[in-house]
Amino acid sequence: MKARFFARRNRFSAQIRSCALLTALAAGGARIAAQDTAAADEEPVYTLEPIVVTAQKREQAAIEVPISMSVYDGALMDQLQIQDMAELSAYVPGFEAQLQSPNNPGFAIRGITTDSGDAYEEPRVSVFLDGVSISKSRGSAVELFDMERIEVLKGPQSTLFGRGASSGAFSLITHKPQNETSAKLTIGGGNLTQYHADGYYNTPLVEETVLLRVAASYRHRDGFIDNLEPGADDDLNGVETIAVRPSLRYLLGGGGTFDLSVNYQYDDYTGTSFLQKVYAPEGRSQPDVFAYGQLNRGDDLGVERTVWGATGTFTQPLGANFELTSITAYREFDAYEEFDADGTQAYLFEFAEDARSKQWSQELRVNWEAGSQWEGFFGGNFFYQDAETRVPLRTDERILFAQVSPSVAASVNPSIQALNAQLAPLGVNLPLVEAQPAIIDGQPNLSNTTLPYGMWAALSIQAQLAAGVPPTSLQLPTPDQVPVLDAYHEESYENFGEQSAYELFGDTTWKITDQFSLTGGLRFTYEDIESGYRVDPADPTYMAMILREAAEPGNLQFAATDGKMTASESYTSVVGRLVAAYQVTPDFNTYASYSRGRRPAVITITDTASDPHFEELDAETLNSYEIGFKSFLLERRVQLESALFYYQYNDFATSVIRDGAVVTESAGDADALGAEVSFNALLMPGCTLFGNYGWIDGQFNGEDTVYEGNTFRLTPRNSFALGLHYQVNTEYGSVFVAPSYTWKSRIYFTDDPNEKDLSQDSYGLLNLRAGLTRPNWQLAFYVKNALDEAYLIDAGNTGRSLGLPTYIAGTPRLYGLELTIRL
Repeated sequence: MKARFFARRNRFSAQIRSCALLTALAAGGARIAAQDTAAADEEPVYTLEPIVVTAQKREQAAIEVPISMSVYDGALMDQLQIQDMAELSAYVPGFEAQLQSPNNPGFAIRGITTDSGDAYEEPRVSVFLDGVSISKSRGSAVELFDMERIEVLKGPQSTLFGRGASSGAFSLITHKPQNETSAKLTIGGGNLTQYHADGYYNTPLVEETVLLRVAASYRHRDGFIDNLEPGADDDLNGVETIAVRPSLRYLLGGGGTFDLSVNYQYDDYTGTSFLQKVYAPEGRSQPDVFAYGQLNRGDDLGVERTVWGATGTFTQPLGANFELTSITAYREFDAYEEFDADGTQAYLFEFAEDARSKQWSQELRVNWEAGSQWEGFFGGNFFYQDAETRVPLRTDERILFAQVSPSVAASVNPSIQALNAQLAPLGVNLPLVEAQPAIIDGQPNLSNTTLPYGMWAALSIQAQLAAGVPPTSLQLPTPDQVPVLDAYHEESYENFGEQSAYELFGDTTWKITDQFSLTGGLRFTYEDIESGYRVDPADPTYMAMILREAAEPGNLQFAATDGKMTASESYTSVVGRLVAAYQVTPDFNTYASYSRGRRPAVITITDTASDPHFEELDAETLNSYEIGFKSFLLERRVQLESALFYYQYNDFATSVIRDGAVVTESAGDADALGAEVSFNALLMPGCTLFGNYGWIDGQFNGEDTVYEGNTFRLTPRNSFALGLHYQVNTEYGSVFVAPSYTWKSRIYFTDDPNEKDLSQDSYGLLNLRAGLTRPNWQLAFYVKNALDEAYLIDAGNTGRSLGLPTYIAGTPRLYGLELTIRL
């Protein structure tokens, strides 16, 4: 086994790892490599070569892996100026990433979305960093620096990646220390006060024994939405992030290795531009969610997040046919975000999110081979996570009442009119509730110092009549008896989640002939989960009788609980996959697969406004069927891949806003049919073209739900990407130009139901990078969103529950210069 493992590694390491798309950059200006088989007097033959992946827990050429996947190495990410997951997703068919902020990411693979930040929620899309799950929502968005490659696997991957990968997996593989001294530094800057720096230093501490690599990244960019709130200095959607990753590799005897890495990231973002389209800022005639807003609390808005973790990976060949891998990891995050949920200058619906989590995991895996026909892996792991999130709500009740007054008037005025008609002989004529705006001439409406007299008097009269008081003996309240609306009210809710999971897994490939193979895998999971919820009593407010129809004054939005509520349960499950692969030629592979994914059951809180209680949502299951091929054509000058898939999703649970709180509820079942195709083409030496296309037709089909017939949120029906890399050698160095264009059809931001007003119409983004490369340095100009396309990345959000849906604009045109130095 040892000989085979290391022979395979050496063979792959000699190949061109970037599919030749970016070989010139990766090799520091060298030309695209030619095949070694060309005779000395023959013209070299330029070809594409497969990238090496570890999706199936062993090193394989991507063309050999019977899974629909997209792979991007560090050189390609540099060339495309990719710095975060959202930018990468534009180039991956079937994958969408939405980053409201690092505290609130959303990921979707083939229409199945995971974006809830509740502590008890489980992901559907797993994010892995060097073999360790970092999937908890508020800690999953990380900087993409010093990456060896990124593998995006589509469809259920629970067999390979565990319980949270029911619809796919996003696997990040960082560069490991090498037995050499090398370094790289990239610095850049541009408009919107952009400046960034990243790089690494690699050296052996003890030659051939102890190796060190330190990588770091810093990124800053001012916001691009003006906050017109007096005293606010920071524009909205600003970015500042620092990340560091020191790592050690110890080369053991017998071909073994021990890797230890520590990942640290600190984010300090300005406020997110949750902006509404109803009220204009002070001094402006109309709102403009792409240019400006007026959010109170000014510079207090924003995200502060710290994430860190440590991973130890031990690998040791055990004889010729086995290899043991152990992965031990600890990770935690602490995130706090202040945001203006109503999107106005009024102190109306002011929220924060205070989240923290800690986790640790242990995996033991044995890879094995038996002759030339059998290979696979088996093992087990343990995963523990403890998380909590606190969500404070603050408001000025005077403004809040003005905002809800139209609905209050529609609800209460008929009763007041009926009482007036009934008591007219007694001279009773109660005033009706007046519908009014929350903002008048750019200023918050503070005119409502008490509840409306007519409404309060009507409630008093109805209570007296119900108690049997004769109409002639009714007592009308005096104006000073009408409850006062407070200028400040605060309350909060907390949710908790604790999960322990034990898993056993195995996966085997049987090479029946040189061309045909079968692969089967199973994963067994036992898990204990506990959910918690707590709402402490706040200062009682009479607004509770309006907003949540409480019988008496109390919490405004969230009904108080008797301390911390908890509910727990244990579950077992089995998921698996079956794959048939056929090699038509060494350069043309086909496959057909069935895979089953499972998202663990969720114990969620419901009815938070009146009677908070737990509800168990069944585990979601996904049955996926896929056929595809991977090939090299035209003497390996073209790489072409395609996949056709169909899946059925049962018991889909989605996060929605109910009574101002985020709750999880069942949306029924769903199904989807889709196709993906991608290609790389070497048009001539120094000129490569790449592209991909994704199509999906998916919808909810559960009967008797409001979701029936709706399409998935964050999922365009059609999308494509196209890019070119052209390089020419001159006496001054290699000059290159690399344009790319990405396009998406309409994207809905809600699925309960789809609303055209809460969607983004089709749009495309044009990017360009060009420059000069010398053996040890490179100078490049870049522009992102070159046409300055205005587009949304989200719409709806918490403000929607108040009749003020909010909208978040995407990043406008960015441009700048970048210098890279290699040692």
